[in-house]
Amino acid sequence: MLKNSKKIKGGVHMIIEDELKEYILSKYGSLRDFSNIAQIAPSTLYTILTRGLDSANVGNIIKICKTLNISADALADGEIKPKLDWSKTSLDVKDIVDDTKFKLAHAVTIEGKKVDIEIVESLSDTLDIGYELSKRKSTNKTSIDEEIT
Repeated sequence: MLKNSKKIKGGVHMIIEDELKEYILSKYGSLRDFSNIAQIAPSTLYTILTRGLDSANVGNIIKICKTLNISADALADGEIKPKLDWSKTSLDVKDIVDDTKFKLAHAVTIEGKKVDIEIVESLSDTLDIGYELSKRKSTNKTSIDEEIT
């Protein structure tokens, strides 16, 4: 049975279905686009998100988790956690940055103290800057390696 976990975001309690909806929107832009990719009828996805994950059949939960690359076990515990596929040779840094930014928006504390949105935005900007710098360094290193060979 899935837990109807309540988390706090900006002083408002969020249930896992609300968090899942926000996660889907952050990754796919719309519920309709996600439902098409996940091969779930839009009305079924809407029902799952409004009536609760408990109302969903296992097949649809698996489709949701596979499409989002999240852990079904964690979702059953009321959490959204990326499922690491160690069969891949590498993890895409952009996915890690996006997941971290999503978590920042939902867990706004530093050393246990609640922080305001400006600090969250600064941390998010820092991740973007770090990502862009890493891409440039990677591109430059690849160019240098190609010149050497």
